[in-house]
Amino acid sequence: MKLNWPTLNLRKKAAVFFATAFLVLWSCASFLFFQRLKKTLYATLDGQLKARATIVTEKTSLHPKIVPLPQNNESFLILYQHTDFYHHTNLTDTVFKPVSLPFTVRSDSAFSENHWRVIRQKTHLENRGYLIVVYGVPANAVEEEILSLTFINWLLLMCGFLLSLVVANWLTGRLLSPLQKVIALTQAINFKTITLLNAPSTKDEINDLVVSFNRMLVRIKEQSDKQTAFFASASHELRTPLSVMQTRLQVWLQSEAISPEIKSLFEQQLTEVKRMTKMTNDFLLLSQLKSGQILTTGTVTNLSDLVAVSLSYFKSKADQKNTTFKIEYSSLEADWDVVMDAEKTTIIVNNLLENAIKYSPDKEKITIRFEKSETRVMVCIENYIHADINPVMADLKNEFYHSKPLDGEGFGLGLWIANQLATIQQMSLELYIQNGCFQAWLSIPVTKSENLIRAI
Repeated sequence: MKLNWPTLNLRKKAAVFFATAFLVLWSCASFLFFQRLKKTLYATLDGQLKARATIVTEKTSLHPKIVPLPQNNESFLILYQHTDFYHHTNLTDTVFKPVSLPFTVRSDSAFSENHWRVIRQKTHLENRGYLIVVYGVPANAVEEEILSLTFINWLLLMCGFLLSLVVANWLTGRLLSPLQKVIALTQAINFKTITLLNAPSTKDEINDLVVSFNRMLVRIKEQSDKQTAFFASASHELRTPLSVMQTRLQVWLQSEAISPEIKSLFEQQLTEVKRMTKMTNDFLLLSQLKSGQILTTGTVTNLSDLVAVSLSYFKSKADQKNTTFKIEYSSLEADWDVVMDAEKTTIIVNNLLENAIKYSPDKEKITIRFEKSETRVMVCIENYIHADINPVMADLKNEFYHSKPLDGEGFGLGLWIANQLATIQQMSLELYIQNGCFQAWLSIPVTKSENLIRAI
């Protein structure tokens, strides 16, 4: 399994660090301990071999030549080393050599070879010579013991590593639990009603984090309140002059005394004034939604009739792009009366229809589909969009988001406002796109109440 380090959380990283440190320290300690134990085992065996070699030396006689015979599971070689004073050379004579010697003769005092442990013992004789006994016994038992200890050591190493992972994960989880609580609280913050976090009683880094975060929340709340107040004030101030300008332009356009050039200019100005009026209304709605000052009044309204009114409002804009509308009903006998705030729902439908006309190619068909179940009434607005528009679906409901800014477009508040207005009425707005086909589903719960007033 590949370990993707950047994606690991702090708890897992701490567990990996702790387990790795444990593995390194345990490996070093076990290596040193194992070498010491191995040396001790061989030293004990060498002591036993030296004792046997001493017995062999004591039982050996050169004049007359008497040597002991090897017992079971042992083998030895007896050499006599002396000095030739006449030629000034050292001579070595073989006193005893078995038919088959399972190891080679070395100058080392102790060594292992072919699963045998061998020692070389040199004893000084009275005639100034030396009796050398190279004594060896099979070392299978010691080697098997060392191999068994090696296996146990590796097994303990792996178990210790896994145990350290579990312990480190649990320990870091306990240490980071206050931080997890802070994260959970911050994720639940609603910027309409910002609530400061409760600082923990401990005077540690977590307390400093909470205090710093609360100060940041206060500054964010102040900036948000100022922004909301600015939007509300500016919207109120702009609505009156824009209404006056729109009325005068509409009156002048009714006059037959103006020339075609002037009429065309007034029509362009009227389009811009309408666009500014819509943006002003969006900013006013934005400030009301941000401050929680929206009042919804639920009354029984026919959803089909409401959509029909919105379609008639956008008919001229659709005709400019040769866009047609197709209406489909899941059942012609169904009752489309639902309890809702007609004004707020009209804003939702208008935003969805305006986007469908704006982002669909010319001469395209927009389908409005009505469906009904026992608990919900749904309307779907479906259209194909331009091929070069690739919206990020997760961001479509965010404020000020543009999938592809177009000439004369607003500030990207339409879908955000529609989603907010749907939420406060307990409706749901779901957006989908597949193979260039965009769908916006507005789902309204069915209720028997005919009058419902809620303050949000």
